[in-house]
Amino acid sequence: MKDSVFKRRALVLIIAGVVALLVVSLIVGSFVVYHLQHPTGATETSGCATPLAPRENMLYVLASQRTSQLKPQGISAQLTKPQGPLYISAVDTNGRQSWMQQFTTFSPGRDSNASLEVRNGIVYAFATAFVPQSNLNIVAANIAAAYNANSGKQLWGIQVPNASDNVQSPVSNAIVGMSICNNRMYLWTQDALSAYNAKNGSLLWQDKWLPLRPSQTGFNPHVEVTDTAIVFASWPTATSTQGTSSYENAINALNPKNGTLLWKVDFPKRNQSGQYVALSLTATDKAVYASQFNRGSPQKVDALSISNGKLLWNTFVNMNIANNFIRSASTIVGNNVLYSYTSNTGLVALNVNNGTHLWDESNVYQLQPSQDRLYVTHAKASDLCQLDPTTGKSQWCKFSIQTGYPIKAVSDQTTLYIAGTAGVSALQKDNGKISWVYKENTSRAALMETYGLSLDY
Repeated sequence: MKDSVFKRRALVLIIAGVVALLVVSLIVGSFVVYHLQHPTGATETSGCATPLAPRENMLYVLASQRTSQLKPQGISAQLTKPQGPLYISAVDTNGRQSWMQQFTTFSPGRDSNASLEVRNGIVYAFATAFVPQSNLNIVAANIAAAYNANSGKQLWGIQVPNASDNVQSPVSNAIVGMSICNNRMYLWTQDALSAYNAKNGSLLWQDKWLPLRPSQTGFNPHVEVTDTAIVFASWPTATSTQGTSSYENAINALNPKNGTLLWKVDFPKRNQSGQYVALSLTATDKAVYASQFNRGSPQKVDALSISNGKLLWNTFVNMNIANNFIRSASTIVGNNVLYSYTSNTGLVALNVNNGTHLWDESNVYQLQPSQDRLYVTHAKASDLCQLDPTTGKSQWCKFSIQTGYPIKAVSDQTTLYIAGTAGVSALQKDNGKISWVYKENTSRAALMETYGLSLDY
C-alpha cells in the first residue's frame, strides 16, 4: 500500500515537473518572441542624440508669407523673385506668439533651402537666396544665425562663403542641410561640409568632400551627424567606358571634431541581375543603417557599427519596385524602429536591434517618426495618420491637414505640431483633434510657407 502511494506521489511530482517545465518554456518562448518583435535597449533615433522629452513647452517656427497669386515663370523667376521675409517665432502651448524676430529680408524661394533647430536654449537657423549679379550670373547667398530662445535676441549672425567658384552652377553652393550637435553647427552644400562653433559662429573646419558632376547639380546629399561620426554616402559618379556608365556607392564616416575620415565601406554598384542599386542611409549613435533599393526583389538592409563600419547584421525585405525609377528613397530610425521606405513602394518597419520584420505597408506616401509615434500620409488619400510604430496599426487619421512635401512635424508627450499651408496646427496625440492653429499674423489672402519647426532639447 505504501509502495503504491509512493508511486502515485512520484507520478504526480513528475507530471507537475513536466507542466512547470512547459509553462517556463512557454514564458521564455513568449519573452524571446516579444523581444524579437519589440525593440528594446537604449533608445535609438536618427541623428544627434537628444533627450526623450523637450526641455520646455515652446514651439519655434521659421516661416514666411506667400500669396496664392504668385506664379513665377522660368528658373530666373523662381530663384530671384521674393515672397516676403523669413521670420522666427516662438509660440506657447496655447498657440500664442511669445516673440517674433525677422531672420532675413528675403524668402529662400522654391529651389533653395532654410531650416531651424533649437538646442539648449538657443535657436539656430540658416537660409539661402539666389542673388543676380551685374554680369548676369546668379550666386548663392547663405546666411546663418543664432538667437536666445527665451527672448529672441540675436546672439550672432554670419554670411557663409561659397565653397565653390563655379558660377555656372550656383545651386551647388547653396546650403541644403544643417545639424546642431555637441556645441557645433554643421552646414553642408553639394560641394562641401563645414563645422562652426555654435556659441559664436566661428569656422572650425571645412572639407570639400562631395564634388558632383555637372549633370547632378540638382541633387542634394544626405548627411547624418551623430555624437560619434558624420555619415554620408558617396553618390554615383559616372565615368564613360566604351559608351557605358560605371557607378560606385560608398558610405563614409568622418570625425565630427576635425572632419578626418574614420572609415569607408564600399557597396555594390549593381545587383546580381545587373540592375542599378540606389543607396539610402541613416545613422544613430550606435550604427549606420543602409538600405539598397533596386528593381529586383528582395531589397537589402545592412547595419554597420558606427565606430568602425563593421557589419552588425543584415536582412532582406520584399519591396515591389516595378521599374528603375526609385522615388524618394529614405531610411530612418525612430524610437528603436528602422523604416526602409520609398514613396512609390511604401515602407517596411524592422527591429533596429536585429532586423526582424515588424510590419509593412505599401500605400504610404510620406512618413515622419516623432517621439513615440509614427506619422504618415497615403498615396491614395489626402490624410495624416498616427500609427503605432511597432505594429503599424492606425490610431487616428485626419483629412483636413494639408501637410505639404516633405512633412514638417515635431511632437512632445501630448501634442503633435505639424506645418501646413494654413499655418501650424497643434493636434492632440491621443485623438488627433486640433487644439489651435498658428498663422503668424497672416491675412486671409495669404498662405504660410513653413521652412522649419523645432522644440528645445
